[in-house]
Amino acid sequence: AIQMLSGILVTALLSVLLEQDQWYKIGEMTTRTWLAIGYLVVFGSLVGYTAFSWLVNNAPPQVSATYAYVNPVVAVILGWVFLKETLAPHAILGSAVVIAGVVLMTLKKK
Repeated sequence: AIQMLSGILVTALLSVLLEQDQWYKIGEMTTRTWLAIGYLVVFGSLVGYTAFSWLVNNAPPQVSATYAYVNPVVAVILGWVFLKETLAPHAILGSAVVIAGVVLMTLKKK
């Protein structure tokens, strides 16, 4: 939580210092933009961090370590399913490589 709050403060401070002429654009944000921000706050931060904390406390380290690799693949799939985003061949190939790597990391050695 401290890390996330620190990130908010530093980002807000940098925005105030470096983007002073862009603050009027906040009023131009659409409802869809605000909903996307809300989604990222709730699912990307709160739910994601809670899930990761649970995983660290309840799963073996090799499973916990895969969390950061699997998240982008899940995001690509969710974008394709719910937002009708295009799946480029390189995204499919990259996702397959990531999933294969995660499978290899989590297989038990015999």
